[in-house]
Amino acid sequence: MLVELRSTGCQTVFPPSIHPSGEAITWHKEGQPTQVSKAELEKACSKLASAVLIAKHWPSQGTRQDTALALAGGLIRLGFGEEEAERFIEAVTVGAGDEESRDRVKTVVYTARKTGNSPTTGWKRLSELISEEVVNKVLQWLGVEKREEEKQSRPNVEIKLWTATELMETDFPEPSWLIPGILPEGGLVLLAGKPKVGKSWLALNMACGLSNGGAVCGIPAEKAVKTLYLALEDTTRRLKTRIQQAGLTPNENSLISTTWPKLNEKGLTLLEETIKQAGIQVVIIDTLAKVKPSSKSKVVSLYDNDYEMLGSLKELADRLGITVVIVHHLRKSESEDPLEEVSGTTGITGAVDTILVLKRARTEADGTLFITGRDCEEQELALRFNAGRWEVLGEAKLYEISKERREILEAIEKLGGSASPKEIAEITERPHGSVKHLLRKLEEDGLVTSFNGRYSLTTSLNDIHPDNSVHPVYSIHSIHSVHPIHSIHRSPGEQGEYSVNDTIHPEKCSNDEPFGDSVNAVNTVNGEPVVLARSNVSQLDIEVWEI
Repeated sequence: MLVELRSTGCQTVFPPSIHPSGEAITWHKEGQPTQVSKAELEKACSKLASAVLIAKHWPSQGTRQDTALALAGGLIRLGFGEEEAERFIEAVTVGAGDEESRDRVKTVVYTARKTGNSPTTGWKRLSELISEEVVNKVLQWLGVEKREEEKQSRPNVEIKLWTATELMETDFPEPSWLIPGILPEGGLVLLAGKPKVGKSWLALNMACGLSNGGAVCGIPAEKAVKTLYLALEDTTRRLKTRIQQAGLTPNENSLISTTWPKLNEKGLTLLEETIKQAGIQVVIIDTLAKVKPSSKSKVVSLYDNDYEMLGSLKELADRLGITVVIVHHLRKSESEDPLEEVSGTTGITGAVDTILVLKRARTEADGTLFITGRDCEEQELALRFNAGRWEVLGEAKLYEISKERREILEAIEKLGGSASPKEIAEITERPHGSVKHLLRKLEEDGLVTSFNGRYSLTTSLNDIHPDNSVHPVYSIHSIHSVHPIHSIHRSPGEQGEYSVNDTIHPEKCSNDEPFGDSVNAVNTVNGEPVVLARSNVSQLDIEVWEI
């Protein structure tokens, strides 16, 4: 006897009676009777009978692990959840007197899920290990025909095989951008930074800027898209305040929520349903920790946990053709490689398509954004945080050079307009050699003059990039780097006459006010004239920056 299911009109014997077969009748669990539907009871009895039948035919030592693995694969393919499969296998192994029942349960379900449709798992392999007759009966009791189950287990995947010649002869479209140079269209993106560095401000700017086709970090979005922003560390009141502080434009294309279930608690399913119903094109999850599965089998490595978690989001993004941005934290320790600063294992950075690392020193407005990915060039941009918004200033290394030069000029001004390298080094706390190198560059550019070992300003600091930044140029397709490419020079004593050095052609560079106090440097982008910089012509040399 495996299971008896009795109903009205049948005599029932209770413990401590003895069954006619000689077996003692005992309670499975202590407790009060409860109500259950006929269908639920029949399903539970079918599972119990199946587990008992397999337990009666459980093999001896030597093949038990293989048998448990095959059973786990079969149950998972029938739609059993991980916990449900673990309970079933535990019932079988305990009933069979398997001494390693507990350890076996911990490993086989995870292994079976990872190996997928491997020949080592599933009902076919179980038939070889115990008995085809037993397996057929179990499948019957579980309400599944074996042939149908095996058919369902076959992957319905089309595989395209390319020759190297075909690959080289095929024209593939260039990657498209939502925010040129920063946020690509499609795939999984990681935005990482230390706590309170401004990640959530940037995420909010992305959500609102993309939804109305406005600017993000001062760069116009390529198009307006519908966004879903899961601000899981914020309150609705705080979000309203931040939108007002940043001067963002609210609109119907931007959906916001401050609560969401974890991915393994129907969070992933709810996310897919919301994306489809609302037509979402960009999802921003702030932060990863809020949706990270709360529990996982202890035998699974941390790397596998991280990679599998983000892999589910990447699969969703790729399948639906959307962009998913995950906000995450950096470690406390610094590293020369920005990717090594991302909190967690390399499974996180390995699973995503694009990585953005935001850095900003405490109490400072300026920061950097490191960008790398599968389809974008590695770069680091200088940013400035102002009134709730981040703004791109230019390529980080060149912006830092600009800051260093200005510090030297400010030091000379503080010292009365004339100073020695030693005095400048003391006030700026820079090495003496570094100061002398910067002074030579400034002298070459005509910003300082030297006499008897002292350096003096040639013009007021207000005339030299008064905003202390690289002039941003927004009419661009993609930012890769900012570099000084030309200078415009006015010969001394020749009012209104200007010459253009290097490669700007005369027809692409003009002076709209030939006898006035200013000059425009003009270049072309996509055939259209673009003003690169405007500066007072009291300077002999004017730097022009192009992005």
